[in-house]
Amino acid sequence: LLDGPSYSGAYQFTISPGAVTRVDVKAVLFARRTVQRLGIAPMSSMFWFGENSRRRFDDFRPEVHDSDGLAIRTGTGERLWRPISNDTGKLEFSSFDMEKCVGFGLLQRDRNFSSYEDGEAAYHLRPSLWIEPTSDWGPGRVMLMEIPATNEYADNTVAMWEPARIPQAGDRIEFSYRQHWTMDEDPSQADGRVVATRSGVHDWQKEQRTIAVEFVGNALGQRSDTPIMPLVQVVGAGADKIKIQGITLQPLPEARWRVAFQIAPSTEGGKLADIGPVELRCCLKRGDNFLTETWVHRVTP
Repeated sequence: LLDGPSYSGAYQFTISPGAVTRVDVKAVLFARRTVQRLGIAPMSSMFWFGENSRRRFDDFRPEVHDSDGLAIRTGTGERLWRPISNDTGKLEFSSFDMEKCVGFGLLQRDRNFSSYEDGEAAYHLRPSLWIEPTSDWGPGRVMLMEIPATNEYADNTVAMWEPARIPQAGDRIEFSYRQHWTMDEDPSQADGRVVATRSGVHDWQKEQRTIAVEFVGNALGQRSDTPIMPLVQVVGAGADKIKIQGITLQPLPEARWRVAFQIAPSTEGGKLADIGPVELRCCLKRGDNFLTETWVHRVTP
């Protein structure tokens, strides 16, 4: 039972243990007052630093995190991957609007012990959590909140579903969903998926940032006369201030494909530091067919 100043109601949890532990959740809530943010199926995790981090800490381990990204599957069939970041030192909010959500979750994709070198915390064995709606949630957004962290002892990453319409006082809300607690690297069933995000600036090119995104997937290894092509875009506010240059696609060991490119100020003599955050998107295509999920990332040059 839930009894709070803003909401009352009841939850039912049906737990099915196994290699993938499922929790079926049903809820009926009554709004006692209008709130600013209603979060459905909220989850939290920890991200201190990873291979994509620019803000490094004096630690013997190469990466420290329970989850390395947010995966989303929309009603249109699009799959998104947002790497988690702890670089800015500020509270960060990101939202992904859609008419229908098929699923979302905070995932731990990197399962290699050598990525963490932690025999005590065993970060390579931390489960992922994937949320599958089992009722009609209607339109809304997946919200990601990233809280600055200087250690690994508190959850600093939050993801949840926010309905487009915030219930008003007196409204009745009913919804259901299934939690998948899993070691699967791809519960979103993207097939072509992001496995690494890397970034850096050279001393001799201080106003140009190199970004590398690595993908794996069955379709990437199939033979075809049509070549695989990378699609890299800048979207949202400030897109006209950035130019993308030097896009390359390179096959790597372990069946990985790396897209590398540089971002630079669009104006001659401009400074990366003056541009502010930009939203980038990257995926792999063969002709009109999308072979991978879409990497979406906010970069503060």
